[in-house]
Amino acid sequence: MSRPRVVAIGGLAVRGGAWSDVCARARAAGWGEVEVCDLADLVGRDVDVEAIAGEVAQRLDPAHPAVLVGHSLGGLVAEACARHYPERVAGLVLADATIASATEPALPRPLRVLAHTRAAEIAWRLVEAGALLYGQDTITRREEWDRYVRRERARADLRITVACHRWAHAVAAMRRAATPPPDGPTDAGSPTLACPTHVIVAEAGGRPGRWSAQQHRGLIELRRSSTAPVTGERHFRTPHLLMRKSPEIIVAALARVTGTR
Repeated sequence: MSRPRVVAIGGLAVRGGAWSDVCARARAAGWGEVEVCDLADLVGRDVDVEAIAGEVAQRLDPAHPAVLVGHSLGGLVAEACARHYPERVAGLVLADATIASATEPALPRPLRVLAHTRAAEIAWRLVEAGALLYGQDTITRREEWDRYVRRERARADLRITVACHRWAHAVAAMRRAATPPPDGPTDAGSPTLACPTHVIVAEAGGRPGRWSAQQHRGLIELRRSSTAPVTGERHFRTPHLLMRKSPEIIVAALARVTGTR
């Protein structure tokens, strides 16, 4: 069985080189090269998740659907792309992706306003820990992220936090629209997820935490708004940047969503 093309969509500060081990392992397993979409030049601008999903879709060939691997914030983009362009996506792997929950509270207005002021760059460091602890409550995860941001010198500020939150709400709205009501089917044209999906949860700690609980809730919502199988797995003592630490997990997930070995 021929293997489809793989397109990886990284998160906030994840450069293309972070996927090098995944590319090498995928190539050794017969997948060929993994194309990487770098969101670094788009995140932080006033661009919505559907617009970026459209840009990703332009790289995909309807005649040869691809498997999308969405990591962190890239998971929201990958899911939006799979919902709006189902003929272009053969499978979806969400690698410790940002949560898109219908029950997630709205971001406070003062924080949204602050994100568009000159103080945003200074304020970022003050709220960074809180933003990362929102659903990712381990010191290990925060320290790992901080080291990576410094090493890559990625631009990270409050506008990224606001964009992440806004995109999560947009994808949650897509899920709600695609979830069948108790008394009948959804409206025609709703953004139903029609490809096999596998969710990977990376727990930096040694036991389940709030991050796992929120990811589990997101998994349930994914299943309700999907017409194809949605599976999941959880790995303890695995960092958020699991494509660098445990690339074999992602390669195994590719085989799972496509039914190949």
